[in-house]
Amino acid sequence: MAAIGSGVGIRVGAGMVVEFFRNAHPVFSAVIAIIGVISLGINVYKFWKEYRVRNVLSGDEDELWHYRRAWPPRGHQPALANTSTRIITVANLKGGVGKTTLAANMAAYFDGRGKRVLVVDADYQGSISGVLLAAAGIQEVTSKTETLLAADASEDELKGALTHLQPKLANTWLVPAFYSLSRQENRHMIQWVMSGGGDVRYRLIEVFMRSPVLKQAAQDKGFDVVIIDAPPRLTTGTVNALCASTHLLVPTALTPVAARAVGPFLKMVRDIKLELNQELKLAGVVPTLTSPDGSLAGAEQQMIGGRLTDALGVWGGDGYIFKRSIPRRKSLSTAETEGMGYLTDDDAVMPIRTVLDEFGKELTGRIGLP
Repeated sequence: MAAIGSGVGIRVGAGMVVEFFRNAHPVFSAVIAIIGVISLGINVYKFWKEYRVRNVLSGDEDELWHYRRAWPPRGHQPALANTSTRIITVANLKGGVGKTTLAANMAAYFDGRGKRVLVVDADYQGSISGVLLAAAGIQEVTSKTETLLAADASEDELKGALTHLQPKLANTWLVPAFYSLSRQENRHMIQWVMSGGGDVRYRLIEVFMRSPVLKQAAQDKGFDVVIIDAPPRLTTGTVNALCASTHLLVPTALTPVAARAVGPFLKMVRDIKLELNQELKLAGVVPTLTSPDGSLAGAEQQMIGGRLTDALGVWGGDGYIFKRSIPRRKSLSTAETEGMGYLTDDDAVMPIRTVLDEFGKELTGRIGLP
């Protein structure tokens, strides 16, 4: 009983003290009220932030990458505008359209013309890594692309990420990727959404700008061409590729399902261009998996004149559909097991190397490669 009485006495005493200060000092009451309002405001802000983060993480991928305003590195746009290096992201949100096959063979095309080529595998499936490493006779290499997405990645880390594909591709270097990239991408993305910090969308171009990748003068020892193979998703790697590129190349099969996906994808990229990288240009849309003889069937021509032409309208100008399509050939579809089409060739009426040479020449003109 004595303990109970003691507790009651303490509460009564504390209440009397508070009441005394309220009566004796009106300012004290005002301070208590202000503290209460601030506490309520903090709790409301925390609830609103958590609600918004949940919505962002559970919503569409393209909305996610507009969650925070752009915070590009100093000199980002001038670096891309003034470099003679052509950085090409090969991407499409529709899988199975020959994207990786085309990217790998274009690396071989430019390599054969004496250009210094850097290939960055931004796809956690590691498809282009498998194709190029097999062509070079290299058995296995650790995934390295994630090191370039780390905050403040250095020139030394870029050098350590490179695999020289000699002797088969003497002028080409690869930054390989595999499934460990996916874990790091998700970690970087969630950290950025939750707490901000450095802008995770510009990690790749920051590395390029810190190292001799970009050629700003003819005598520079940077790369002539950088080819980035992106996955069929707007991952951290894909968005970094788009923010680091001068050009976008969109391969697509000439089927209703594949062609229908081109317009929405171009709209997503255009929104990224306007907000994050205004130097990004559309190299064009290239028809793939077309008739094996290298020509276009009537239905394929109609698809180009109809749905693809309409899809280019969302880009808002300078849309282009490549005249040289990429046919469906075994020498392209078995690249990882039987060799790259450009390096092995075939005995068709129009050899695949001839087709790729024609496309490579057209692409060179579109991107203005010196």
